[in-house]
Amino acid sequence: MGVMRRRTGCLNLLSGLLFGLTALIAVVTALLVARVIPPPAPFAPFTATLPAVLALPTTTPTSRPSRTPFPSPTPTATVTFTPSFTPSPTNQPRTEVPTSLPSASATLPPLFIAPTDASPSPTPPLPTPTPLILPAVPTFTPLPAEPLTPSPTVPPPTATPEFPFSPNGPVFSAYDGAEGCAFQGIGGLVLGLRQERLSALTGVRIVIVGDDTFAFSAVIEAESRYSWLAQIGTRQNKGSYQVSLQTADGAVLAPIITVAFSGACDGNFALVNFSQNRPF
Repeated sequence: MGVMRRRTGCLNLLSGLLFGLTALIAVVTALLVARVIPPPAPFAPFTATLPAVLALPTTTPTSRPSRTPFPSPTPTATVTFTPSFTPSPTNQPRTEVPTSLPSASATLPPLFIAPTDASPSPTPPLPTPTPLILPAVPTFTPLPAEPLTPSPTVPPPTATPEFPFSPNGPVFSAYDGAEGCAFQGIGGLVLGLRQERLSALTGVRIVIVGDDTFAFSAVIEAESRYSWLAQIGTRQNKGSYQVSLQTADGAVLAPIITVAFSGACDGNFALVNFSQNRPF
């Protein structure tokens, strides 16, 4: 029991101290809020120092100078004439002096008048102008023109043909073979630079293509009547065919000729010739 009482007494003492400190803190806080006591230095509020305000210069009004009045004209003194008579105590005869002054008159020099002649002098005659004599202009005799020697006419250069062979035709006629009208075809000659028949050694060949799936290709020859002859059919038709002269490698040697048949018997043969115009 004694130990318990001691503990209780200690606790009561500590409780009293805590309550007392709490009350002290509350009072100090209230005094700080009411600004009765200053706060400690670490907790003092920071007062910012503002920079000095820049004062702009103001315009000071200056008084305008007033106009100085011009001095008024000073009146000139007037001349007063006083009489020259002075009375004397004795009875002497009075001599009066005229008060008016003699006026001065300006004397001008006499004018000079030039004497004039009674009759005007005659006007002298103008000199007669002397005619200007120009030198004679020499006459130039033109020299006879020399005869111009005509320059020789140079023939224009001959343009090189695009293809080494030129075509001639087609020329339509009736076929003169044994078949007669039971034949339709195309044939012709291939001539060289000297109009000679070219042989198969040249490798030149004829290629014909038709619009009805007809195709023909043969090397030219020099032994037959024609260098080449292609039979298209055994009766007449109105077909159209392209004739081309080519090398063995397929190079075109002349412009392609179009042969269009009329379907008549008297035109069932078309003659197309090729003549060489330059080496190839």
